[in-house]
Amino acid sequence: MELPTGGFSDVLGRRVVLAGAGVLNLSAMTLLALASAWWLLVVAMVLMGAGRALASGPAEAWYVDSVQAAEGPGAELRTGLARGNTATAVALAVGTVCGGGLPWVLGLGPDPGARLVEVTAGVVLPLSVPPLLGALIGVGYVTYVLVALSEPPRAPATLRGVLRDVPVTMVGGLRLGRGDVVVRRVLLTAAALGGALAVIELLTPGRAAELTGAAESGAVLFALLACAGFLCTAVGSHLA
Repeated sequence: MELPTGGFSDVLGRRVVLAGAGVLNLSAMTLLALASAWWLLVVAMVLMGAGRALASGPAEAWYVDSVQAAEGPGAELRTGLARGNTATAVALAVGTVCGGGLPWVLGLGPDPGARLVEVTAGVVLPLSVPPLLGALIGVGYVTYVLVALSEPPRAPATLRGVLRDVPVTMVGGLRLGRGDVVVRRVLLTAAALGGALAVIELLTPGRAAELTGAAESGAVLFALLACAGFLCTAVGSHLA
């Protein structure tokens, strides 16, 4: 999905695609927080997946375009991209800890979480607060992209041309992976890691809730584990 959606940024511009991705993500977060049926959760996940696919690449492409416009085609890009990955990983680590800890904090002392449920007639639960805050941050993100992100001039591209190149790019990638041992190992490793991480993300929250005795405390445990993983990613990107 990232190939055709990534091509949209060449046609519509980085800013429009990033803003659209932000709107999809904040809509998904809002729906995830307030969903009262399983199919609403499915819709939220679809929106989130579409938003992530749209957001994958345009920011980096904008950085590359901006640096090359300022310093020429031979500009050094690796350091800036690595620092961007480090900042992203640190933000994910902080957000994961805050999001995992908030429902637990709301259950302490006078139990403001119960008061929240009572005031909203059960619509907003303690576990709803993190995605609602995420949606609020998403509003700020979209606003920042539309106001502060300026695009350097680029060669024009058409949607038909971009979509026409998608199958060619996919076939070329498969041929490269089949013929190059190193690329093939990278692809197989990425596939294995993706499958393993998907299993961990699906099974660990429920297991953490069983071990700690409650969904809120389980969220804290899972958040700490995920935070450690993101911090390792940040360190690796910083050393790149």
